[in-house]
Amino acid sequence: MPWRAGRSFPGRVGGHATLAFMTRLLVALLGVVLLAILALAAVWLLGQVLGGLGAFVVAAASVLAGLLKFLLLAGVLCGAVYFVTSSWRRP
Repeated sequence: MPWRAGRSFPGRVGGHATLAFMTRLLVALLGVVLLAILALAAVWLLGQVLGGLGAFVVAAASVLAGLLKFLLLAGVLCGAVYFVTSSWRRP
């Protein structure tokens, strides 16, 4: 295939064609580097979101466990009060 004017030809040494090829190569490399940085930022952001969600779930479980303990204690005490007051009822 013959070489045509204005066409980049990486095998040619020196001249405008090599400069255009190197420019395209550097732009492509810059694009890959920026894409890698963007991907790392997305992974970091996802980790932050999942870490916050995990902290929220742990806090909610702690609050619900405390509520369950309170309700069980209240149920036992209310049952004991009902039992004691029903045994002292007037006939």
